[in-house]
Amino acid sequence: MKVYFYKNNKVAGIKVTAPFVWAIAIGIAFGAGTAAYEAFSERYEHHAAEVQQESIVYSFDETPTNEEHIRWIQKYNPHLSNTDAGDLLRHINEAVERFSSDPHYQRGAWQHITPEVVLAVMLRESGAKWISLSSCGAIGLMQIHPVNVDELHKAGIIEDADPNELWDYRTNITAGVFKLFSYARNVKSLDRALARYNAGPGNESAGRMYAKRVISLSREIEGRTQ
Repeated sequence: MKVYFYKNNKVAGIKVTAPFVWAIAIGIAFGAGTAAYEAFSERYEHHAAEVQQESIVYSFDETPTNEEHIRWIQKYNPHLSNTDAGDLLRHINEAVERFSSDPHYQRGAWQHITPEVVLAVMLRESGAKWISLSSCGAIGLMQIHPVNVDELHKAGIIEDADPNELWDYRTNITAGVFKLFSYARNVKSLDRALARYNAGPGNESAGRMYAKRVISLSREIEGRTQ
C-alpha cells in the first residue's frame, strides 16, 4: 500500500506496512496517539528524499477550480498549495458526479449531496489532512472506518477488502462520497444522511448535532447564511 503526499506540485507514494498502520491505531486507543503519529511522521519524512528518485505516480493538471473552495481548504490546512487543494476539489466533484449519475443512488435525499456538502464533511472530519487517523481507527480525509471495507470492496471502491487502501486519498474521497450517497438514498433529508454518516444508521440521533454543523458549514462554503 502507498501513502500519497505532495512534493513540488506532484504526488508521490511511500510504502507503509499494515502492521505499522494498525500499530498507530492501537497506540491511539491506549493513549499513545501523539507518539504514534510522530513515529509515522518521522518515517514519512525519512522516505521523502528517496521518493524523489522514484517514478511519479501522476502529476496534477491545471484545470481551474473554485477559488473560494480552495480558500476554505487552506483555512483548515494552510500547508496545501492551490494546486493541492484544487486536486482534492476535482476528486470530490468527480465522485459526486459518479454517484449522482447512477440510477441506483437516485433515491431519497440524493440530490442534496453536493460538492459543497462533501467538502464540509471532509473539513469537519479531517481538516483536509489526508494522513488522519482517529481514536477509533477511522482513516483519511473522509475518516472511513475499516469496518466498511467489505462493503467498499463489493461496490468496487477498493480492489481488495483491505483497509490500507483507504490511505490513498483519492480512494478515501470516493469511499466517503459512496457512503454519503448510500445513506442518502434511504432517507428523505440531508440531515438524516449526515447523522448516519457520523454515528451509523442505528444511532442516528447521536449524529444530529454533527449534521447541523456540516450543513451550516456547507452553506457558508456556498456563500449562504440561511
